[in-house]
Amino acid sequence: MKVVICEDNLMFANQLESYIYNYAFIEENGIQVILNTASAQKVLNLLLTEKVDCFFLDIDLGTDVTGLDLAKTIRQYQPFASIIFVTTHEEMLYLTYKYQVEALDFITKDSNDIHPSVIRAIVTAYKKYIKIGEQPEVNYFQIKIGEYIKNINIDDILYFQVGNLAHKIILTTFHGKFEFYQSLSEIEDVDKSFFRCHRGYIINLRNINEVNLQTKSILMKNGEQCPLSFRKIKLLKEKLKSIGCIHN
Repeated sequence: MKVVICEDNLMFANQLESYIYNYAFIEENGIQVILNTASAQKVLNLLLTEKVDCFFLDIDLGTDVTGLDLAKTIRQYQPFASIIFVTTHEEMLYLTYKYQVEALDFITKDSNDIHPSVIRAIVTAYKKYIKIGEQPEVNYFQIKIGEYIKNINIDDILYFQVGNLAHKIILTTFHGKFEFYQSLSEIEDVDKSFFRCHRGYIINLRNINEVNLQTKSILMKNGEQCPLSFRKIKLLKEKLKSIGCIHN
């Protein structure tokens, strides 16, 4: 689970990061702070290239852009992300409802239980993160790598292939490769864009670049090729038409 902190008090921001890091280290759950900044603009820039699962936002960032303004933009890019507000102004709590950003929690900086409050919030956010990947109507495929849970956007998936070990799957995405244990038969019906093109491969039909019937191969959008079984050719054509993807 990826976390971003946007807080203009450097000492408090580092304290938050330390609490989260220590919790993730003890639990070995893969939670990581990928950005700790006082700049709302840096957060906005990150949203263009990165999926973030949890945000800790100071309401008063000392600029014209408030944490509430930032949260509204975050909701446009990351509708399922957890947003946790931190502030010294407890009276501003009502504004989180006015802005309709669906905050997960609200932490007051000058309270005596900052540490447990942060841990409670991150635990709740992590539970939400896991549930998001389990919901069939949400466009994510969830994998377990050791003790880590990772939600991967289905649009980023290129193909799955069997590994050298029994039930080991290698997942190729636009952002890298991941190995986990499962069977292809459990994966092929997860999404309508998944297609078993070969006994050892499942492709994402929406990320096909070209189908070559002469070589019986499928060129994916990252330039890699997947094999195509002869007996799957007719079904592949039907599936591509059914989801609105036509290829030669």
